[in-house]
Amino acid sequence: MKEAKKMSMSRRTFTKAAGAAVAAGAMAVAGTACSSGSEASSASSASGSAAAESADGLTPLTIGYWGGSPCELPMYVALEQGYWQQAGIEPNITLITQDVSILLANEKIDVFESTPGDFPAIYQGMPLKHIDTIHVGCWSGVTNNPEIKNCADLTGKRVGTTMMNGPAYTECMALCGRQGGDPSQIQWIAYTGATIEAALMNGEIDAACGSDAITYPIRYNHQDDVNFFYTSADELGDYYCCFVGVNANTLEKDPSVGDKIATAMALADDYIRANEVGAADESMEQGYMDSEYPEIQRGLTKNYLFGHGNKDDFERSIKERWRELYDAGLLTEAPANASDEEIDAYLDGLVEMVARWHGDAPGAEPTADHDGVVVELEQRGPAYII
Repeated sequence: MKEAKKMSMSRRTFTKAAGAAVAAGAMAVAGTACSSGSEASSASSASGSAAAESADGLTPLTIGYWGGSPCELPMYVALEQGYWQQAGIEPNITLITQDVSILLANEKIDVFESTPGDFPAIYQGMPLKHIDTIHVGCWSGVTNNPEIKNCADLTGKRVGTTMMNGPAYTECMALCGRQGGDPSQIQWIAYTGATIEAALMNGEIDAACGSDAITYPIRYNHQDDVNFFYTSADELGDYYCCFVGVNANTLEKDPSVGDKIATAMALADDYIRANEVGAADESMEQGYMDSEYPEIQRGLTKNYLFGHGNKDDFERSIKERWRELYDAGLLTEAPANASDEEIDAYLDGLVEMVARWHGDAPGAEPTADHDGVVVELEQRGPAYII
């Protein structure tokens, strides 16, 4: 960050954005998965971070997973294909059922799929670093109100979400402002994944936004009445939305762990890209992913454009997600009347806060068949499935 343009930011910056930061992990549990994934096999429960090497020379790490959707498919694939061991890790798997900030602080979890919904909590002190990308676009919004064509039309409307201050909420707010609407006039109402569909269909809310695992089934179940008004795979599809999150304490104790994790995730990403439907089916069979809507799960796996190892995309994607928070008005002490150059420098500083690059580890070479995440739009988006 340029010293001349360096911006300070107090601990009150995220008073608005992170008022619920302590509950961020718990809300993500409600919003990310279609099911608990409790049928998945478990090597063991969480057992602490960065333990000493095992007898066979592997580093024991606890792998957390949310369960239900394809978002964290590389986690499942790495377990089933033995990529954790190949990268030098002895994996212990645990289903995330509580606030990840508590799990991280108590060193009960080492790695999991993280989203920009964790950014405010990281600023508040949650020990988490992002080390590489996972995939593109997994958030969307649906409506049965014909007045709503895009996020700007949410102005003055009642919108349900399963993750207050989560990525879908932030994206809708940012896109509303960018498209000429007034995000401050959106009336947000929190629901669980099990109740938001009924709330939309009985008129309690005008629209619903959340993870694709929540919104796509709503669209599928009510195709004559419900349409998408935004998908992050389209509107924000040039940026990664999900990242490999690693406990900062684990990295502090043994920085080489970051390379091992990045390698395992890269091997899993490459497997998925070569075998999208097979990877999805295997994960449904093992109980990691919900199998009620198998075609949706397979389609989303194709939509998400799994990729890794591109530092430029990694950093610019993180920066764009911070910019969404800024554009949504959630960075309450950000430089409101600053120049573009000052704002840019401010956001660069926030990127440094959450990023610790390991995607160039041996065995984690960049995805070879596309340059970054910019691809033809017809390869992704709701039309691919529904």
